[in-house]
Amino acid sequence: MATLSWASRQSWMHSEVTMRTERYAAMALSTTHLMAGVVLLLLSGWFIAASAVAGLGPLAATFNYVIPAAMIRFLALLRILAGYGEKYFGHAALLDKVSQLRLSVFDGVMNGRADESRAEELERLGQHTDALASRDIAALFPLISAAVLALLLSVFGLLVFPPLLLLLAITVPAALLIALWQWRGLHRQRSQLSKGQTAYTAAIEHYLTSASLWHHGMSNRTLEASQTDWQSARHRLRETENWGDWRMTVFAMSLLLFAAAAPPQEWLGSPYLMLGLFFCLSLPDWLGPAIRAMSPLAEAQLAEAELHKLMAVSDRVAVDGEEGVARLPIDTLSLSSLRPQRGQFHESGLDLTLRRGELALVQGSSGSGKSSLLLAIAGLLPMSGKLLINGGDVSTISPAQRRRNLLYIEQFPVVLADTLRQNLLVAAPGASDDALRDALVATGLEAVLNDGLDQWLGETGRLLSGGEKKRLGIARALLSDAPVWLMDEPFEGLDQAVIERLSVLLSRERESRILIVVSHRELEGLQPDVRLSLDV
Repeated sequence: MATLSWASRQSWMHSEVTMRTERYAAMALSTTHLMAGVVLLLLSGWFIAASAVAGLGPLAATFNYVIPAAMIRFLALLRILAGYGEKYFGHAALLDKVSQLRLSVFDGVMNGRADESRAEELERLGQHTDALASRDIAALFPLISAAVLALLLSVFGLLVFPPLLLLLAITVPAALLIALWQWRGLHRQRSQLSKGQTAYTAAIEHYLTSASLWHHGMSNRTLEASQTDWQSARHRLRETENWGDWRMTVFAMSLLLFAAAAPPQEWLGSPYLMLGLFFCLSLPDWLGPAIRAMSPLAEAQLAEAELHKLMAVSDRVAVDGEEGVARLPIDTLSLSSLRPQRGQFHESGLDLTLRRGELALVQGSSGSGKSSLLLAIAGLLPMSGKLLINGGDVSTISPAQRRRNLLYIEQFPVVLADTLRQNLLVAAPGASDDALRDALVATGLEAVLNDGLDQWLGETGRLLSGGEKKRLGIARALLSDAPVWLMDEPFEGLDQAVIERLSVLLSRERESRILIVVSHRELEGLQPDVRLSLDV
């Protein structure tokens, strides 16, 4: 990863502090929300009983109804405000966590995948990071809130109403057993669901790629079987989740019957006796979220395991130290009998020498190996022959240096489900906002920039058109400042005005770098120094 400037490091540290503050605020408000709800229920029960008892005796004239009623209204308002606050800070912390996780592993996927599975891998990456980032809000906050409330109720029972301690002593172990039982079942079924989804996706892709055989009556039994398995796994998961709620409800009702059948004799006639009954009634509201948290917790643990595998792959392909991915001053790029080891290509390979300031236009029919050639030069496909940089063999530099300096700009750039800013920072983590805006303006993306750098682009960048995604890839190349650009169909699907604008941009950029452009189009403004046809 590129070295961050002092200002960028300060910005990153500020982002870390902000995210930590948002997380703690959301956790505190989540606990407050749950605590206010349970205390509200207990206080209401006590108030009803106290009002009834006071009305029967000499306390009727002296019992203060105003204070408990005001406290009930205050707790109701506090619960509402804490709920909204939790959602606000929790959502902000969630978005920040998603961005952080995706940026931390994006390079691992991009460097560790050199074929068409990269987009599919990134889609799974998005699902894993979403699950892991949601762990705090969906799982840890309910569990922490339940534990804090149990502690507070224990203190209340110890100081005010000791019979409550007996109910807590029964409730806490039972809740732990239900949660453990729930987690084990959900962890197993989440794993089965993940495997089923992978198999179902593979079956769909296989069926779609075999579209040319459909008219021959190709069977889709494999697809139907994998779909049935996936749907069955989802159904079992939902049933287990629902069973957790049912177990907690049955336990609460059983505890309520126990409390009502054997009330402590010394507390008969006291309004505090209602606290035990309302405590039992509050259990689904108090411990229900903690039981339901077992599902996102199991999902997050599986996602974390998958991300650890991914990071292990990225560690094997990464370069130790920042110097390993520095920009190299490349003056010449020479190909000698170079031949990608995929698809059809000239048996003798390709010979070509380009110098800084030169542009080569590669053309050929579909399947002639144009994209494979670029991938081989970038080190993303195995090759035979020689590739020389400044007269030295490419094997003398690391794979990461090769990818950093021989930049492959793909035909369909991958767009993260993240903000516009983060989609640009993957190319230059230390870039300033002005640099990001300049890159967008240079590629004709002013309209996208109008909504700001922090706009959310949606899953796989669905808010961008195909042409905008292409230009986003070129904007990333500008930010990376690689000395060699390997551009795969950069003009495909663009209108004439945009093509002319990009042609001017490439003509300017070629002055300081080497460009190899694959394109079906004949462009007058491009004026290539070398034309290559890969058709035999």
